[in-house]
Amino acid sequence: MSNQLIFNNAPVQSINRNNQIWITSSELAKLLQYKSADSITKIYNRNKSEFTPKMTEKVKLTAPNNLIQTVRIFSLRGAHLIAMFARTPVAEAFRTWVLDILDKEVSETTPIVVKPNREILPKGIYHCRSKYNPYRACVWNGNDMIHVGVFSTIAEAVDAQKKFTTTGEIKQIQKTRASKTKAKPLSVPDTFTKEDIFAHISMFLETAQLLGFYPHGKSLSLDLIEFVQEEALRQSH
Repeated sequence: MSNQLIFNNAPVQSINRNNQIWITSSELAKLLQYKSADSITKIYNRNKSEFTPKMTEKVKLTAPNNLIQTVRIFSLRGAHLIAMFARTPVAEAFRTWVLDILDKEVSETTPIVVKPNREILPKGIYHCRSKYNPYRACVWNGNDMIHVGVFSTIAEAVDAQKKFTTTGEIKQIQKTRASKTKAKPLSVPDTFTKEDIFAHISMFLETAQLLGFYPHGKSLSLDLIEFVQEEALRQSH
């Protein structure tokens, strides 16, 4: 796995540890535009109960002056959680960047390509399971993720986003009269192909990104990301 990462057109100094990417507190502070690693330490200390050993640890590293220093490092999941609590202007972009790397890691653990024909959607537009309205439009208002509606085309979803920012209008979902016919139970296959599994993983990552915008969804978002990583590793063996 290559550690040559770029964020905001600048190289990221990372550590390859057990074939995973880790970032030091000082580097994470620089990426999130804090003045020093003390800010990262304060965020961690305030929320340490939400971090697992897989997300952060202390290690001994050699400094440029050849002195051995004990520093705290964060995995990509740990860095993502720090960015969840960060309040800098670049924090949102950093969270998206981390999720993109996690998505790339998933695709590199197996020769199976994750949905090669899957659309690249505009910001705030997501796939949803609807035959007639497969695109969900959302808008971040600075505090919450607002669900604007579901639409039949990407263009309609983007137009709805723009309309919401100017008028605050949200698409109303029409309720249909309940059918008296008993619905048939959903048919779930006994097994999934690898193509199915990695299509699901791609959707899980999108869901994790959405959950991250909600205060009570952060923990679930990280659990979902951890599940995706572990499942990708299992599929690669």
